[in-house]
Amino acid sequence: MAADTTTDTTTDTTTDTTTDTTTDSTADSAAEHPSNSRLSLDCRPDRGGVLVTGRERQALMFSSPSRRLRIHRTRSRWIVRSVPGLAVLAAAVIIAGSGCGYLIGPQHREQVRSIAVPVFACSDDRPGLGLRLTEAVHKEIQRRLPYRVVPGGSADSRLIGRVLGAYKDVIGETRNDDPRTLQLQLAVEVTWTDMRTQKVLAQRVVADDSPAVTLMTDSSFSPETGQSMATASQQVIDRMARQIVDLLEAPW
Repeated sequence: MAADTTTDTTTDTTTDTTTDTTTDSTADSAAEHPSNSRLSLDCRPDRGGVLVTGRERQALMFSSPSRRLRIHRTRSRWIVRSVPGLAVLAAAVIIAGSGCGYLIGPQHREQVRSIAVPVFACSDDRPGLGLRLTEAVHKEIQRRLPYRVVPGGSADSRLIGRVLGAYKDVIGETRNDDPRTLQLQLAVEVTWTDMRTQKVLAQRVVADDSPAVTLMTDSSFSPETGQSMATASQQVIDRMARQIVDLLEAPW
């Protein structure tokens, strides 16, 4: 009888030791290698919302408070070791973004407070085209830039524009040679000048070495679908106004 009792006690002790060792090893492995199993969020008060694995959750159910504390410390060391790597990654993203044309800081000339935009001259025979384009440029400046649009006498700078031409081309025909799709093109020349120093703020020049910038845009429309010349002309005017304000917003 004494021998049997000793054997049972030894067996139970060995079983408990093996179970504790296995549970401890499983918990430590799950804590140190969170990628070994599926991740889940343990929101119990004693876990404080710590991200744990499925194996770690199972091990914690049978672990003592001291083992849970050790898992917390192991995970904290893993997070601290990851912080420098995250900082390097963030710096690399910022450097890569700076090489893709992104600008940091104001995207306008801070020394300019106001701008005058007289009615664009129009060498084309389309009535009202220069006035409509000027109105579109006014609205775009007020929407995107901090400049005040004021009369020419009190402005810091002046934007002078001239419509070089508006062209309509047929780019698609029906079986009977009727126009199916047409394209309206608009060419404009603009010059931006500082009225205080008479310095041209443009940095690009056209082929004849004048301090002007030539812009072109187009818009396609199809009469068969109910689109009209008036709709296409308004689209091309709005696109041109955005291009002109783009030149005022970024360095030329």
